[in-house]
Amino acid sequence: MAIRIINNNYGGRVSISSRGLGGRFQYAADPVRLLLNDYPGAAAAYSLRKLNNAYAGSAVRVRRSSDNTEQDIGFVLGQLDTTSLSTFVGTQNNLIPYSEDFTQWSLFNSATVNTNATTDPIGGNTADRLNFATSALSQIFYPQSTLTNSVTYVISVYAKSDTKSKFRFKVSDGTTEVFSPDITTTSSWVRYDYTISSAPISNNVAIVNESAGGAGAIFIWGAQLNIRTLQTYTQTIGTAKNNDGFVTKWYDQSGNVRDAIQATTANQPRIIYGGSITYINGKPTVENIANSYLATTQTAFTTLQTHSDFIVTKALTQTQPNDYVGYLVFGPLSGNDFDSTSATTINTGQISTGKNLMLQGSGYSIIGSGLITLHRLITHIINAQSGQAYSNNVSVGTSTGTFSTMNGGSLYIGVRYVSGLVNTSYSYLGFFQEIITYNTNQTSNRTAIESNINSYYSIY
Repeated sequence: MAIRIINNNYGGRVSISSRGLGGRFQYAADPVRLLLNDYPGAAAAYSLRKLNNAYAGSAVRVRRSSDNTEQDIGFVLGQLDTTSLSTFVGTQNNLIPYSEDFTQWSLFNSATVNTNATTDPIGGNTADRLNFATSALSQIFYPQSTLTNSVTYVISVYAKSDTKSKFRFKVSDGTTEVFSPDITTTSSWVRYDYTISSAPISNNVAIVNESAGGAGAIFIWGAQLNIRTLQTYTQTIGTAKNNDGFVTKWYDQSGNVRDAIQATTANQPRIIYGGSITYINGKPTVENIANSYLATTQTAFTTLQTHSDFIVTKALTQTQPNDYVGYLVFGPLSGNDFDSTSATTINTGQISTGKNLMLQGSGYSIIGSGLITLHRLITHIINAQSGQAYSNNVSVGTSTGTFSTMNGGSLYIGVRYVSGLVNTSYSYLGFFQEIITYNTNQTSNRTAIESNINSYYSIY
């Protein structure tokens, strides 16, 4: 008897056979075939999934913000070990530094606070009375500068009625204001919360009078701001507990040990924000925030002319610094960035400018105007005298010119590199899930590689 079981989910094959009546079984497992097993020869490969069944290393090295400790995070069944990642960084958070001391908050439109005015929800005497004046904008607020747009936040506070029962939550950047509906309290302590999607950047988080206005007071205690979901209340006494995780190293799975590294804390991309792993389409992602980037060593790439790049990315906002979409830059030891010395305008932008911004565009270039914030698989192939770009398996044009050879240099991920210098003013604000680069022309394998990537990430 012979039985063969095909496991399509993991691409592997297990054969089970039985010989004779003695019940002797043999189990033989074929290696799981992953992208780099079928299409080998990558010069560098970075991903949050496993790309090569021979690769025994980790996916990323992560620093947690609470104490700056670092830890390697590996794979489980070919996927990023998100359990170890969450356990290491921690999940509880409160982005408001003073959760119970409302004397550290600011008052507006004649609101006042009486401290330690009544018994709090846990039996102490630290609950405060918030007195609203007549104005509907009478409020107490905390200047919160850590928020990012395109992220969902949940603001909460314990409250109960006093001489009035209604209040609202608000976040504001000084121009744009987002209010909750009126919230009606009772005579008992209740934790009220409001979810704010797409909050303005650099917010004030506020507890505001009801929309109809009117003087009166409520009792408040234990304010909290969470990312994405409401979490167990955490007291803060002067320092926000944000439990962020930052990538200090993205390991190269190609076998060439061209790890992309960032040792400077202020320049590290983020993978956990406020105790919550960042996902796109259900898959974890590295978030390139302002001033962040990763780079290989200066001698990682010694000779480069023909190359093929496959990048899974999504821009955070429609507007990038100076309209640049994103960056994957080969920077030589000296001189200008490596790529074409001339370029053909594509759509309303360019594939490259002659100073190698592979994902660049005065008019959103490769992505296409109006589509920048969509999930994208960008393919860029340079073959000596021409460059071809694809967005989600669709050609977006060709660049022609004389393509130089680079002798010695780094790969920069998420930042502009020009004339031998990194320029963080041109940081890419967005996400990277996978970056694979070959120093060969992969035109013949392009559609198969793209199909493999798209099947995993469900991009298009």
